[in-house]
Amino acid sequence: MTEPDQQPDMPAALRLSVAIDELTQPGIHQLDRDHAAARDQLRNVNRIHVEHIRMLRARHAYATERGNIDGAERALCAMRTAGAIHRRHLRRLHAGLRPITAYLPSLLAQVDEAVHSTNGSGNGSRGAHRSPLNTTAVELLAAIRRTTRAADGQPTYNALTAWLPDDPEAAVEDARRWVMEARAIVSPARWSEAIRPCPACRNRHVIVTEDGQKIRKAAIQINLTDRYAACIHPSCEAWWPPERFTLLAAALSQDDVAS
Repeated sequence: MTEPDQQPDMPAALRLSVAIDELTQPGIHQLDRDHAAARDQLRNVNRIHVEHIRMLRARHAYATERGNIDGAERALCAMRTAGAIHRRHLRRLHAGLRPITAYLPSLLAQVDEAVHSTNGSGNGSRGAHRSPLNTTAVELLAAIRRTTRAADGQPTYNALTAWLPDDPEAAVEDARRWVMEARAIVSPARWSEAIRPCPACRNRHVIVTEDGQKIRKAAIQINLTDRYAACIHPSCEAWWPPERFTLLAAALSQDDVAS
């Protein structure tokens, strides 16, 4: 399904508002719990209830066969009581299975907090030198302030929410890009590398510039968060989605044998 902010027939002003809300509104995160104990208890409660009801039904049938009206009525009353007690137990147990909701600061606030993080560029690289500021977060905030024409001393949040762009369509693209960059800063992807040459272009390494420094990286980079692999050599456009990981592994294994 297409996300609301991705629908081309939606007015640009509305798409821009959606993107700005993604940057400025607090988020909601569902925290996982260990549900194993609650599920075990739920199964046990259900088992005991089924056995209890089976016994009460047998008692009711026995009383009915013998014309014991009072005994049959007592058995029916006991079944109704057992059902009410069982439902109360289930409500308590299902409450324990519900996820915990946590409220997070907005993406913009988290980027602002990341400015003084010690992660340098915030892209997961580990160079020999670290910047006292998260340069990626600084650059993103500067781009937002510059584009929204924020006044000196004006909070970025205020400038962004009061923004009246001259070109709404271009502004939508800017805002979407800011959302993606903010998410990459707040929750950077985990990466791994394949040390063998790319099966497509045969390049093993590539020189890239990060934080003004030239460093050597493996040509094949594996995004463990979004689950894809790609060759980052400028001459190559090879990439592998999860369903092609087996083919990539086989090609790299053949390279091991050949070497």
